[in-house]
Amino acid sequence: MKKNLKSWEECLPHAEFAYNRAKHSTTSRSPFMIVYGFEPPTALDILPLPLHERTNMDFDKRTTAMKKLHEDTRATIQEHVLRQATCLNANKKERIFEEGHLVWIHLRKERFPHERNSKIKPRGDGPFKVLKRINNNAYVIDIPTSKYEHREEYVTGGPTPDKEGGEEGLQPEATTQDRHCRPQHPGTAGPTRVDFISAVYLSSMDLDTIL
Repeated sequence: MKKNLKSWEECLPHAEFAYNRAKHSTTSRSPFMIVYGFEPPTALDILPLPLHERTNMDFDKRTTAMKKLHEDTRATIQEHVLRQATCLNANKKERIFEEGHLVWIHLRKERFPHERNSKIKPRGDGPFKVLKRINNNAYVIDIPTSKYEHREEYVTGGPTPDKEGGEEGLQPEATTQDRHCRPQHPGTAGPTRVDFISAVYLSSMDLDTIL
């Protein structure tokens, strides 16, 4: 941009082109290659003529080549994510809860707006009983309807609860049978709410423990 700081808008197209042509560490390919299947030439490149089968492909061959390119890119991304997860989870202890355990839940702002409308309100609640373990990351939790009305959660994963500002969205996952399953909770007159709560939000407590 030199000395004229007002000319930065003129540099944006060049920066965007350079970014889309550079290889990303996650995919090992450039965005141009992933979307179009080739790298756009520049004035600095001295390239041989393109291969005949790439320039004169019929529709079926071109479609097959692009599908293979996307499959390879997806596999590269999964491998990169697996490496990152291995490094990040090296010192983490896996927490698995069984039926009957008492756990605490993390009240996220987007799921419980009325319970988190003030900074001084608690960020968690419990203990609640684990009714069923779906897998190591998803559980059916017995929560009284009178406590949290119209709050059915069907989540299977998410960020750690200490990251207040950067909570990621969770993907719902539920069945019709799960939605209509409402077991009775001790001490409540009406039916209870059955929630899927991520294991990262829970801390276990045995039922025999005196509260």
